[in-house]
Amino acid sequence: MMKKCTLAFFALSAIASAASAQSAVTVYGLLDASIYKSTNTAGASQLQLASGMMEGSRWGLRGNEDLGGGMRALFTLESRLEVDTGAGGNRPISGNALPARLTNGLSAGQLTAIAPVLAALGPQQAVNPTTNLFDRQAFLGLVTPFGGFLAGRQYTPAFATLAKYDINGTQGPATPGGLGMLLYQPVEIRRNNAFQYVIQQSGISASLMHAFGEAKTATTPGSSGSLTGLNFSYDAGPLSAGLGYNAAKDGAGKSSLRTTVVGGSYNFGVAKVSAAFTGIKDDNPALATTIAALSAPAAALLKPNLIQDANLIHVGVGFDVGAGNMKVSFNRLNDKRTANADSTSYGATYTYPLSKRTNLNFALARVTNKGLGQVALGGNGFSGGITSAAGVDSTSIGFGLRHSF
Repeated sequence: MMKKCTLAFFALSAIASAASAQSAVTVYGLLDASIYKSTNTAGASQLQLASGMMEGSRWGLRGNEDLGGGMRALFTLESRLEVDTGAGGNRPISGNALPARLTNGLSAGQLTAIAPVLAALGPQQAVNPTTNLFDRQAFLGLVTPFGGFLAGRQYTPAFATLAKYDINGTQGPATPGGLGMLLYQPVEIRRNNAFQYVIQQSGISASLMHAFGEAKTATTPGSSGSLTGLNFSYDAGPLSAGLGYNAAKDGAGKSSLRTTVVGGSYNFGVAKVSAAFTGIKDDNPALATTIAALSAPAAALLKPNLIQDANLIHVGVGFDVGAGNMKVSFNRLNDKRTANADSTSYGATYTYPLSKRTNLNFALARVTNKGLGQVALGGNGFSGGITSAAGVDSTSIGFGLRHSF
């Protein structure tokens, strides 16, 4: 392991050295650590030293070369980093526990029959479980007078829209995306093998992405595992409005997770108000295809409980308090399926700057779960997971330090 790490370090140094001879290369990063408590999580309430309460800790390389004629080449390589452990990934607070909605309606005999599959699914709930080095971003691009062309692992258009109109900017536990669980995500955040066209002109921003499935076999079409997305926003002074859309395909090429986001914000000067509506639909969950590789009968039993049909509403306001900034938000996930799994979160974060690069952060949030709702809130960089049982509420509180370089 030491030899591999050393080789990886020298390889990155070589990339940076070679690139610096022909372009501007920047090493950058962010470290976020906090004391964080979440109540009623599966197993027990948890008090921990957490990495990523406000933002996921990371380091990266960013390059930019002027090619002349209004053209430039660029690249970004960004790696996840857990300040608390030094690892490249993390596990939810609730560990291997699975949400009750996954096995809702199954008999004791059926649960016994698929017990090995359920045991295998628990450990798979993780952020970057394969600890890929540049899990956050890895892309190469060409900027032209007609727009930018980017290729690699990138953020999806629908997520970019939700992040823009989340008053928190995805920071802290009281974000709309925080109501998703690792097995039930409202929007795909990033995609591999993605080609994206981006344009910004006179207040108008737009992008079009296609992520190639690259999993074609003799029995699956070329669209298997692919994702197509787009977004559009218009900014005019204090007003901003936009929409984003992602449409994914499962391993068999069938329509899978589709996310539509519509949002807007207005800056009144003394305060900024933001709101977003997200529609979530998934008739053929990609996870069901993964489970089918382990057991086709288990996939058939679990697929109905993996299907998503929900709306996610976010409303928030941000304003200055003294030298710092306060953000207050409300989020509601309305599960429209017969087996309800509704969750509502609300909370506040306060950021106090110690310098341009270092700040203190305080976060307080609560989630109320109804029916089969079982969300436990985490942070931007780590997953909260699930509560001790369906319908159980949870409170999260954290205090931390964040530094960027």
